[in-house]
Amino acid sequence: MAKLCEHCGKANNNFLADPLELGNGKILCHTCAQPISDDMYQLYYAKTKTEFFQRGNTIIEKSKALYSENIVNDIANAIQLRSQNMPFFEDGKSVEDDEHTDILYNNVGGKIKGLVSFFTWLGIIASIIAGIVIMFIDEQMILVGVLVILLGSLGSWLSGLLLYGYGQLIENSDKLVKAMKNK
Repeated sequence: MAKLCEHCGKANNNFLADPLELGNGKILCHTCAQPISDDMYQLYYAKTKTEFFQRGNTIIEKSKALYSENIVNDIANAIQLRSQNMPFFEDGKSVEDDEHTDILYNNVGGKIKGLVSFFTWLGIIASIIAGIVIMFIDEQMILVGVLVILLGSLGSWLSGLLLYGYGQLIENSDKLVKAMKNK
């Protein structure tokens, strides 16, 4: 069932555009929210609490000229709710500022994938060398040497595959977080 716009009272048409959620099941349809919707989405680009609330106060002041007092209060509440989901530290620095201060922990997924590739190849090469050494030590151990080459290489590749997938998972989750912040 379509929700009704708090300003114009019309049912929201989800085929045109998403409404502006005010909380408690209240919305402003896309048309009524147009003057402030871009400003509301810009809140997500604030890097500190101070910047977030400065932008929020600008939106509230702009809303006072456009909407009733009840709608302005709903907008203020929506801004307050959004502030609770923003990743700020108490000292005014954002999480993003803190994450990029230590180069050792940037691009963790890529580093894991690089290390896994290195150690997988190292394991395969070590298995081949160990198998060849075993075959040269004793002619009766040729079968064992071949098994060391095959099973050692396979084991290195399978364990590398699992760890590489873990690194890819971390990279993908980082991309999703960035995409959600940009949305």
